[in-house]
Amino acid sequence: MKRRDVIEFEVDKMEFGGTSVSRYGNRDIHMKGGITGQKVKAAVKRTKSGKADVKMLELLENSPIETETPCKHFNECGGCTILSVPYEKQLEIKERQVMDLFLQQDLFGFKFLGIQGSPQNRLYRNNYYNCYFGYGRATAYNHQPGQKNHVLVKGDVATSLKYDNITCGLVVKTTIHGKTVNMHKWDAGGLPDAIVDIWKDGVTYWGYDAKKLDDFAVKDVVIEHK
Repeated sequence: MKRRDVIEFEVDKMEFGGTSVSRYGNRDIHMKGGITGQKVKAAVKRTKSGKADVKMLELLENSPIETETPCKHFNECGGCTILSVPYEKQLEIKERQVMDLFLQQDLFGFKFLGIQGSPQNRLYRNNYYNCYFGYGRATAYNHQPGQKNHVLVKGDVATSLKYDNITCGLVVKTTIHGKTVNMHKWDAGGLPDAIVDIWKDGVTYWGYDAKKLDDFAVKDVVIEHK
């Protein structure tokens, strides 16, 4: 297989972000778009060891799961990509995609509440608000400095280096015992059993003693950030 080759294959797995991964010979084929079960013709854009990126040229055959009647502008305006799939099936696909993201990061031991469907599944704008929610324990620490040699002050926190290493300076809404305080991420660490590590004097926002950080380990904490 080489660049500009034209191949035909059946779309396999739909991934989060609107892409798909299929198998062709001994390669994983990555393509923008595609619904599981569709048969397509595509042009090879680039190849690497064991994989290739392609661009769909033509839809040869619809998927068996495409049983919904879309609007007359489907596949032309570009606003919808899987409108031909029944909405309940769309939610099943999204649920598997989200679970795959957790598994890829080795995140286990949580209660997954499923995907909340919209009461209106057509005629709405395709907006996406990227927001992270965390639920678990909060701990505290007192070392200096933070990331980028930032001198840590009251109101600074550390997030997980492995799965939540967001941009320094971002607001992290931290809710403990029902009280929410806007903290700022200026550090990251291992956090093996916590979702947020509060720097020193920050614990006083919730009435704790900053001189007794070893005793600070609070459950049922919620954090939120962009």
